[in-house]
Amino acid sequence: MILNRITRYNAPTARKEFSHWRGLEKDWNFAVDKKTTANLLSQDGITHTRASLAYYNNSSGNLASAASGEPAYEYSGSTSLGMRIEKGTTNIIRDTSMTDGSHWNESGAVWPGSGEITGPDGVSDSGIKLEGAANTSSSYHAAWDQHILTTYAGGAHKNGYSASFYAKRGNCDYVGLSLSSGAKVGAAWDLSSGAGVSESANCTASSEDVGDGWYRLKCENVSNIAMYGFFCFTMSKDGAGVWDDSGYGAWNSRENDVASTDPVVANYVYLFGPQYEDSTYCTSYMANPSKLASGVARADTVVSVIPDNFSFYNQTEGTFAVEGRKLRNGSSALPTMLEVNDNSTSDTIGFNTSATKEQFDVVDPSGSATIESGNDVIANIGYKISGGYKSGNYGTSLNGAAVVSNTLAHVPAVTQLHFGQSEHSGRRGDGYISRVRYYKRRLKDKQLKTLST
Repeated sequence: MILNRITRYNAPTARKEFSHWRGLEKDWNFAVDKKTTANLLSQDGITHTRASLAYYNNSSGNLASAASGEPAYEYSGSTSLGMRIEKGTTNIIRDTSMTDGSHWNESGAVWPGSGEITGPDGVSDSGIKLEGAANTSSSYHAAWDQHILTTYAGGAHKNGYSASFYAKRGNCDYVGLSLSSGAKVGAAWDLSSGAGVSESANCTASSEDVGDGWYRLKCENVSNIAMYGFFCFTMSKDGAGVWDDSGYGAWNSRENDVASTDPVVANYVYLFGPQYEDSTYCTSYMANPSKLASGVARADTVVSVIPDNFSFYNQTEGTFAVEGRKLRNGSSALPTMLEVNDNSTSDTIGFNTSATKEQFDVVDPSGSATIESGNDVIANIGYKISGGYKSGNYGTSLNGAAVVSNTLAHVPAVTQLHFGQSEHSGRRGDGYISRVRYYKRRLKDKQLKTLST
């Protein structure tokens, strides 16, 4: 039986804009349908696995959890992004709730302060108050996780890791994160202006607006940790206080850093969800409610169409159209959003991204081609790409651009489909898959362009 075959008689109304084109065989609309794992398999022939729960932003703008094995369908505000496909990693922060003083330490700070607020998970009092010293003398105004201190030995430091947390403005504008006591490693953000990065060093810093005044702040691929390595928050009334550019960045002692002096009122911000992970880029948040000493792990998401359900595929000619967005930028590793292959690297067709270009990539024992469809689309920006294959007639279009063609004479013989991964080692393409359509014929160039517009 061919699962989910689309014809002019059964195509859902919302999908008719392209259903009249001859040969439409599959229309997997993940952003709209949001099917369970069981229904993905029974209705669409898609296998989804992830041996852990996962957190995602739901349609109400709150963090929610998808049960182990079930897809995480992400939202950005009211926009449905589709199914999130993501590698596994571990958050090594032990007390992610930040409420247990035995797991956190401070210097010149009240931690946690009194007066919690609703966090980005929609739970009352989950947004924790970090309050600075209520005096004008020299102080660090800092709090850190005491379990992940690393020593002077460089091999023990968390270089190559990525750090993130959520923050909301209290009575002061600036929040900082320091990851080293002996070097500028970390960043500072201005919460009064959309959480823009005000300073950073030895990491790639950014922010993400998650709604209701909360931002997820990120320091990715940290490097050059010296002396002690830690995960340390601070806050300040101004940029000069939160970051000492001639010293150690956000790890600095300063005087007169209070919200007011008559009477003396300490600075404070609200925090949620600290994460420190062995990854060169930040992945979705993982809470550690059991305070596991080894941290909390999220398993790989693996989404495929296995050979048993691959009979819809035309080995001679066809067209794919993919809509989604990436969680990581392109690189020499060639992160892949979709690939068909023969369970090896000898025969593959797929969409991947180099350091500079989006690519329609074809590998066959008798000949290969890399067709560059356009410039690399940066992470977290939606895009559409189409690609058609046929002997002597390959073509691809990115975001409505003119079709780029290739006359490769060979067509790989393939047996399965991967979403967000490749049989080629290291090409995992984490991101959101919104929609994938497949036609059993090589569409005309003008149709490839329309599909990507």
